[in-house]
Amino acid sequence: MSDAPAPVPRLSRRKKVAFACFMALVPLLLAEGCLRFADLAKGQTLRAHAPDLFLYQEDPDAGYALRPGVAFQGLNPASGVHSYHINSLGFRGAEFPQPKPAGEFRVLCLGGSSTFGAFGHVSDEETWPVFLERELRRRRPAVRVINAGTPGYSLFESRAQFEGSLLALQPDLVLVYQGWNDLKVLAGIARGKGWKPRRPGPQGLWTGVLKYSVLYLTIRNRILLPMYDTEGGRRGEAGEGPPLEAVPLEAWPAWEQEVELLSATCKSRGLGLVFARELSLIKEKPASEEEARAADRALGMQRPFSKHAVVAGLSECVRRLRDHPGIRFCPLEGVEANLGTMVDHVHLRPYGNQCVAESLAKFLIDGGFVQE
Repeated sequence: MSDAPAPVPRLSRRKKVAFACFMALVPLLLAEGCLRFADLAKGQTLRAHAPDLFLYQEDPDAGYALRPGVAFQGLNPASGVHSYHINSLGFRGAEFPQPKPAGEFRVLCLGGSSTFGAFGHVSDEETWPVFLERELRRRRPAVRVINAGTPGYSLFESRAQFEGSLLALQPDLVLVYQGWNDLKVLAGIARGKGWKPRRPGPQGLWTGVLKYSVLYLTIRNRILLPMYDTEGGRRGEAGEGPPLEAVPLEAWPAWEQEVELLSATCKSRGLGLVFARELSLIKEKPASEEEARAADRALGMQRPFSKHAVVAGLSECVRRLRDHPGIRFCPLEGVEANLGTMVDHVHLRPYGNQCVAESLAKFLIDGGFVQE
């Protein structure tokens, strides 16, 4: 009598699920490892994939601010590896003493991402505040230029942070390089929404964990984020998000008031104030509608021919404020906005930053703001 074959042991449902999860996890782990190895070989760090998830913290005045101590390296195929470092006081660049040493002349630079330095294109030492410090030290060695630019800041956030915490830095001169981000604020004001501080978005459990995955961040950047237009609507879906040409004339005085309030604060403390409007590839008066549309398409804008009118409106505001007794406007003479100086419609290349710094330095020296 032959023995009956032994029954094949059956896996429990729990073990089947665990095995299936393991088999699904293996290729994800392999992909994660390959991407991390590629980053290591290129000199890029994980945080460079999504700086916005690591870079900010809440600020009681402006809503959000740079997080002290954050550092990362990003890779641009055309220009190599770029370093980013937020010092212990929450400003991009090297550490500096606080309180201010005796005899030091401090220049505080307010602005958005074009002052902070374009992601993927500008290292710490290639921002226009750093170039400006080098230029001014040729005239006065005891000069320190502080980069207080924060990506996304408009004049509204810059003034709130300046009056709330930056006055403690004891600046002697305040430089403002703003314009573009203010248009977005004014578009909201035109729809009856006054400015209020924006807080960093809450990071749930999944985001808090997945932000440390290169695979997730790659999918996020290349698939998820491109589905949305930078103005709030889905890419390709017209009509979602306010077009910037919707800014009516009655919204512009809100921007002028911010400039005047900043001027009053500086005047009450005996500080110099210089304003320079951000350079832009968008022309105020294009030669023709066809030229404007072609430029918009080249810049990747989702709403062609929508922004030239508001650039003209901003220029008119600047013209009206030029004679304000407490404000000096630097025209950035000799600096041309073109693809040699600009990364995109508003952000500067290292060469563009150097050109802006040289123009600002000449204006400050000739105007008697910085003396030997």
